[in-house]
Amino acid sequence: MIKKYPKIENADDKLRELCLIALQGEYDGDAYLGALRHMENELAIIKKQGSASGYIIIKETLNAVNAKSNEFYFKGTLTGSLISYLLGFSYYDPLIVVPKVYPEFTYGYDGCKHSDFEMTSSKSLSDRLMEYFENYPGELPIEYRRDSNGEVTGVFIGNIEERDSNGSWRMDNFHLSFSSSFKNYAEHELFTSLFSRLDDILNVYHPKNFSEYVKCIDLIMSSGTWNQNVKDMLSSGEVSLDDLIADREDVFELLLAYGIDRMTAYGIADDVRMGRINREGWKKDRLDIVKNAGLPTEIIEQCEKIKYLWTRPHTIAMLSYSILDGHNEKMR
Repeated sequence: MIKKYPKIENADDKLRELCLIALQGEYDGDAYLGALRHMENELAIIKKQGSASGYIIIKETLNAVNAKSNEFYFKGTLTGSLISYLLGFSYYDPLIVVPKVYPEFTYGYDGCKHSDFEMTSSKSLSDRLMEYFENYPGELPIEYRRDSNGEVTGVFIGNIEERDSNGSWRMDNFHLSFSSSFKNYAEHELFTSLFSRLDDILNVYHPKNFSEYVKCIDLIMSSGTWNQNVKDMLSSGEVSLDDLIADREDVFELLLAYGIDRMTAYGIADDVRMGRINREGWKKDRLDIVKNAGLPTEIIEQCEKIKYLWTRPHTIAMLSYSILDGHNEKMR
């Protein structure tokens, strides 16, 4: 969805300056040069989108309310980008994190996918955000985003003159979403539900590292990936954790490993993620590609059963912040 971003003079230059300062403090030597190239590639996409002002506004907002790392995480694929890491939206380095994340899934293969700034935050941070926007010091217009019960769930910032046919603010207007539903991660229903469901996997498989833990969570967060049959096969050793598809990135990596080009792998991974293959079957040309590449029949059949795939950056961000907050006893 194309966003309508507020206008900030020289936004691209200002964003690059912010990122460059952070980059110089984070990397050196060859790592710095590699990160610089990566940063410039992402900034070029952001410039093409015209979205630099959005990143700047979110950065200024978090600074203004003195947001701490254990008070929030951004959902979705936003944290898979280096720019998010350099701005403090993410506390894991996407260039070295294991399991890997890919910028294609943040910006789209063609660079036309715009990021959503959707934050899960502590009650304290949400209260500070509310106070900040009630007394907003900037010149941009502000309008609250509300749920069906009238509860504030975020703000639209700038360019908010357009409404949809129902009279609601259009969602392609730039906005920041934030939750105000929990005091800390231990009290958030997502985490309590997640770790309760996770026990179903942990009873048959014990993750040995962070990467395996991410995969286990993605198995239960996705749809069509975890069932009694898979559970029995994993328990008996008939399949290994590596054999299972848990998230979109798993599909992408499998296809790349079998020599399928990056653009085609991206397209197939997105079809699997959204359940298109489950609902409509394989497109003939893509089925021919995976068969000719030698993709095993069992992997092809796994893709056909998947109704939805979770995204890896979301889980990594969620786990990273729950660890920072000290409430993920299973990980420790």
